[in-house]
Parts: sequence; C-alpha cells; structure tokens
Amino acid sequence: MTFRNADVAATVYARWREAWIHMADLDLGVRPEDWPAELACHAIDFLLCRLPAGTGVRAEDVPREWSVGDRTGTTVTGRVRDLAAWLAGRTPATSPVAAEGLPALGPWPPHPPQGRG
Repeated sequence: MTFRNADVAATVYARWREAWIHMADLDLGVRPEDWPAELACHAIDFLLCRLPAGTGVRAEDVPREWSVGDRTGTTVTGRVRDLAAWLAGRTPATSPVAAEGLPALGPWPPHPPQGRG
C-alpha cells in the first residue's frame, strides 16, 4: 500500500520522526535528549546517508553501530540521542566526537526515500 509515492510505513515513520524533531525546534519542552532511544536509532538509520562514504557511527549508550559503506573513514561516537540530533542538524546535549573531527553533513534525504546505491 502506498501514500504519496511511498509505502505507508515510510510515511508513518516520517511523521513520527518529523513530529519529535520539530517539537524540539518549536521549544515545546522537548529536547533531543528526551527523544525515545528507538526514535533516535530510526533517525540515525534514515539520516546516515548524510555522511561521507566510509564513515562509522557508534552509540556508547545502546548496543548499536552504523556505517556508510566499508568503514574506511572516521568513526563518530556519542550517545544515541546526541548522534541523532547531530545528524538531524540539531544541537545535541553533548557533541559526538571523531578522531579526525566531525565530518560535514550532506543534504537531508528526500521523502519518499530513494534507493541507496
């Protein structure tokens, strides 16, 4: 089943993600550190394509790691909510770190999601 050229699940996840992110933007008493861990992991999954190829991402507070390709580049570490906030272009409670410095973020991914080649 589709809605606006995406499967319904992608649309539901987009609304869930956008609601939480924009609640922080609108100063409604919700900060990135208040986001559910599951949302933060989902946001990282969605926003990972903003990172250069070879970049690794490792959460220090949940047992999760992500990578863009073969992990030949830098590894960014931090708490899962801080990683998600940073990838979303928001201010994390504590900035993630990387030995070579944080990589520049690319553009926000399109909705519906495009194939990742």
